[in-house]
This record gives sequence, structure tokens and C-alpha cells, in this order.
Amino acid sequence: MKNTFPPNYKKQTVNIVLLAIGISSIDFLLKCQSKYREINVVLFEKSDLGPFLLEALLKAKGKHPLPSSDKCIAMQVDNITFTFNSYPIESIDKEQRVINHRGGKQKYEYLLIEQAKPWKIFSNERQCLSALLSEAYQADYKMNNEEVVLIEGQDMFAISIAIQLLHSGIVPIIICDGARLALTELPEEEAWLIGKYLKYLGVESIYEDQLLFNSLISDKDFLEIKTSKNKTLHAHSIITASVGSLLQVAMDSNGGLSNSNGIKLDHFVSYSANSFGLNQSPRLLNRGFAQGEFKMGASWYNSQCVFSELEWRKYGDISPNCGQDTHNFYWEHPGGEVSFRIQYGKSDFLVKGLSCLGLPFRVGFIEAILEAKCNAYEFMERMKEGMVNQSQVKEVFPLIKKSFGVEFKKEIKKVREPFFKRLIKKLF
Repeated sequence: MKNTFPPNYKKQTVNIVLLAIGISSIDFLLKCQSKYREINVVLFEKSDLGPFLLEALLKAKGKHPLPSSDKCIAMQVDNITFTFNSYPIESIDKEQRVINHRGGKQKYEYLLIEQAKPWKIFSNERQCLSALLSEAYQADYKMNNEEVVLIEGQDMFAISIAIQLLHSGIVPIIICDGARLALTELPEEEAWLIGKYLKYLGVESIYEDQLLFNSLISDKDFLEIKTSKNKTLHAHSIITASVGSLLQVAMDSNGGLSNSNGIKLDHFVSYSANSFGLNQSPRLLNRGFAQGEFKMGASWYNSQCVFSELEWRKYGDISPNCGQDTHNFYWEHPGGEVSFRIQYGKSDFLVKGLSCLGLPFRVGFIEAILEAKCNAYEFMERMKEGMVNQSQVKEVFPLIKKSFGVEFKKEIKKVREPFFKRLIKKLF
């Protein structure tokens, strides 16, 4: 991607406004860390669980946010400060780069729009999710009880929330309609490895099933809900992105819901691009730097998620469906704790992307390989130069290289002309 940042960006402080939040916007902000001296981010979010969500996504990226000494700042990560604005947005002046909200005006240099579905939280009125996560509850009321939260979803966003809940002492259960997690984000093999890891941590996953929200009732201190496979589940709260208009008829002007059944509704995501007529084509992403607007959608940056001992990193263009012009090589350690994938062109062998699970590289090494347009065989020769773990250099690297060498020779043989045909061309 062409660098369209201002030439003196390293000396600047930049103000960015987020409308909604998700994995893509966090990836982008972390990419911007090296571009600016200070990054001030204002997140418009009406839910009091905004800080919880932000912390979950940052931790999934291997970042540990710290509370700020400045009372006006919610949290800080290196040179990025985050504040929340809960006032409803009334209009956006794109020319003046100003957001008009009920509490006043918010100026910005860049407006970052996350194309995400609104995540909703259903809770029992007696013990809503924000109360379960509070320090007072954790210290005084939890005792030996197990609080359960259902998460309907299958993407890295849902996984990040599950990990954060687990760290807060709450039992998360993920329910998804697909056959595995991260269906559109990870190739099948890596998705199953992460699923095994979550199970090891204590996160239960229910596959190929859906919650039936028309069956949702409050049962004393719990919510009770049925699934499409006729299971009955109980939880203190339910987090979902799939609910449409159901149960929102009684929503009040502040975005909350409380009905006679004792069910409350809150939001993780309050706004989307479509709310303000800002729906653009992802192809305008490059021009967005100059205009002061971004729309996430292209994965041109290093997208990584880090879950404690397990590390997942993606570099370049990696897709579960790589296409007919791309060869896909995948290797997995017999123990299941390490995997390596490389996708490269079938005709020119140029590396298009890599993904690694439990296999860390030096910062900037893979990016330099991709920018240099290295072919797959050359990368394998240089791979150990960028590996961080020296025990993996001795034990894992030889296994990957040997397996790749066998497969690569087969690919070379497919596209290479026979020896005598090449000899005749040289002679004549």
C-alpha cells in the first residue's frame, strides 16, 4: 500500500474518532503507532461496557492497557490514549471534520469507521454484565458461584471477549452456527487448533446451533434461552451480534431496554457507517488518508492475535480460499502447538502471505520479506534468520524446511518445462 501519511507525521499528535470498534480498527491503530508521536482516540460508545470491550481487543493483540493518571483519559497503550464519549451523535460535518453531539462538538483529523454489526448484551436486571465485572462484585459477592455468559458468534471478536471474561473469573460459552470458529478469518487447521486451546482454558464451544431469542425469559437470577437444537441454556448474560429487531420494540431513548420479563438490553456498538450516510467503497481506503476518513476492510497490515502462550500472526494476504493461482503450503507440529502456512503464486512463486501459530518472528522481518517480493524457496532459506525462539530454530525449522522442500519440488516440476525441451531452446 502506498504511504500517504503526511511527511512530518512522526512529529505530530493526531486526533482520531472511532465510530464503533472491532478487530480491524484496533489493527489499524496499532499500525499507526510508529507513524505519529501521540495518538488521541475518542470512541463514541453509549454502553458502560466500552472499556471492557476495548481492553479485550487490545489484550488479544498482545497489548496491556494501563489506567491513565489523567481523569479524562480512560486508558493508555504506549503512545495511544483512549477516551469515551457517551453523548448521542447528531450529525457529522465532513468538510470541517467535526462531530456534533448532544454534549457539544468533537474535532478530528481522521474518522475511523468500523463496518460492524451492533453487538447487544442481554442481562438479568438483578445482575447485569457490568455489575458482574465490577471490582466490588468480584471482591465481595462472587464467593464460590460460577457466573456464566453466553456469546453467540464465531469470529476473533467473539473469541477475544471470551478470553477477557475468562480472565475476569466468568465462565464463557461460545455458540456459533458454523462448524468451527473463525470461519471466514482463519484457515480450517488453525481454527481447530485455537478451538482446542480454548477448550483447554475452559471455554466451552457449541457448534452448528443458534439461540432462539423469542424463547428468552428471565428465570430468577438467570436468563433462560432455547437453541435451534432444542437445548435449554442458562446464563447471567448473553452477548450477540445476530439479533435483529427482536426485543428492541421497548427500547428507550437512551438505548437501553427493560421489560416485564426482567431483561435488560445494552449495546457494545452504538454506531455504524450507514447511520450517517458514510458508506464508501473499500477501494477509497488509500485516498482516505488525505481526506481524513478511513473505512476498514482491507487487511494490508499485520493482523495478529495473541492468546497467552498461543500466538497467532498473519502477514500479507492469507485467505481460507486462496484461489487457483495460489499454492498453499501448511505444516503442523505433531503436538499441535505450532503451525506454519505460506501462500505463494503458482507461476512466479512470490510469497503472498504467511500465517504462524506459536511461531514468533522478529518485528519487521516478515514485512521486509513481503516488501522485497521474495519467492517462497528464498524465504525458506532465510526463515531461521527471523525466528525468535532458538529452540524452534533447532527443532521446528528443519521439519518445516524438509516438508516444504518435498512439496516445493513437486510444484516446480509441474510448471517447469522438461529438460530436453529447455536444452533445445538454449541451443536454438
